Amino acid sequence: MEINEKLRLIRLSKSLSQENVADLLKISHVAYGKIETAKTDVGLKRLKQICSVLGMTLKDLAMYGEPNEISIETQSLISELKEQSTGWKSLAAERQTELTRLRQEFEDYKKLHPSISTKKVK
Repeated sequence: MEINEKLRLIRLSKSLSQENVADLLKISHVAYGKIETAKTDVGLKRLKQICSVLGMTLKDLAMYGEPNEISIETQSLISELKEQSTGWKSLAAERQTELTRLRQEFEDYKKLHPSISTKKVK
């Protein structure tokens, strides 16, 4: 998909008119319309401005509509799950430390009380 097509789809997905975007860029709606219809070449500086107005980066624009695109919602969910995973890993490490300590306590207790049976229950 060409950049001009991506710009149009993104603009529409944000419920913006060409006039809205043009006003934010401080250019005429005719000039912006020519960008979206590829009737004028858009420079990198102007492309960065458009991305800024649309609330995205150049990378977001380049990836928009491509097969490997991950939505912002999905990226947010991935970040949240990573944070939760870190928390669970930390909790698991704490529990493992506690389990090791309890095993050691039990071994020490058995040494002090040799008459305690340690047969495993089936």
